[in-house]
Amino acid sequence: MSQVNVSPPSGPVYRDDAGAGAAAGMSMAMVLLVVAAIVLIAVLAWGALAGNWFRGPTTTTPGGGVTTSAPAGTNRAPAPAVSAPGPVQSP
Repeated sequence: MSQVNVSPPSGPVYRDDAGAGAAAGMSMAMVLLVVAAIVLIAVLAWGALAGNWFRGPTTTTPGGGVTTSAPAGTNRAPAPAVSAPGPVQSP
């Protein structure tokens, strides 16, 4: 009595040709391009929103405050004089 196998083997199929290597290389190149594009978009968003790439120049005063410079040709009115309050007298 003999046995005949009529169904194909159900194990994984391995490709061992140049097409498989080329496909893997192209997939890796596409992944690297997508990651580079995401990094570029993140850097541009950080510079535009959190940095000063698209704003006017600013200067930092010694007290730690930030003052912005006025656009050229803008005349500002002088600030009103503020006098110091007098001494407090206790009753």
